[in-house]
Amino acid sequence: MLYLEDYLEMIEHLPQELRDRFTEMREMDLSVQRDIQTEQADTEFSDIKRGYNKTIEEADEKMALSNQMFDRFKIRADKRQRESSWVARESRAHSSSSNISRTDTIQMQHGRRTASLKATYEAVAGGELAHHALHAHHGAQHEHGAQPPAAVRTSALRPACLRTRIKPWPPRAAPPRPLSAMNVVANAVEVAEPMEEEWTYDPNEPRYCICNQVSYGDMVACDNQDCPYEWFHYPCVGITAPPKGKCIAAEPRV
Repeated sequence: MLYLEDYLEMIEHLPQELRDRFTEMREMDLSVQRDIQTEQADTEFSDIKRGYNKTIEEADEKMALSNQMFDRFKIRADKRQRESSWVARESRAHSSSSNISRTDTIQMQHGRRTASLKATYEAVAGGELAHHALHAHHGAQHEHGAQPPAAVRTSALRPACLRTRIKPWPPRAAPPRPLSAMNVVANAVEVAEPMEEEWTYDPNEPRYCICNQVSYGDMVACDNQDCPYEWFHYPCVGITAPPKGKCIAAEPRV
């Protein structure tokens, strides 16, 4: 009986002990589950952190590349702006120099044309006056039967081919109309019209004709090799078309 009492006394606290042990086991299971979830969360957090750091690095690389491209484009834009400003300055300088040279050319051409027209006016006026003087002397010759020395000297300056084609003058009629200044200017303008074309004037250019001027317009050559004038302007010798045959200018008679 003693043993039975001891046994009953011992098993009397058994349910409480079992409950305590089961509770302890459940707590251990919960702690294990909590530990497992924490490790998984830590792993996931580590993965997320690594991805974030990688994204930050890639973003920094992109920013560096974009800054490099911006710097390059800025350098190219500044270079093109400098080139365009330089080209604009060069074009303005070229246009200003062209305007200056064009002004000098126009002034030079105007001076050339003025000198040419002046020479033409003088030559035409001299030729017309000599021509009228020759007419007057021919009229006096028909009246008196003799030719004054002035007429001889004037005719001697004309080419021989022109003198041979001069017809005898008819008996004296009405006196010739005096040559007015307007007629001289009008004839000079008509003669000067072909001279509107540009030509280069050289101060050292040789002089020809009895007017001692440079060559211009239409001219007739003298076939005499010893002729000091060599060429004659049409207005100075009183012709408008090339003569037929040889033209030889006689020396002035004294």
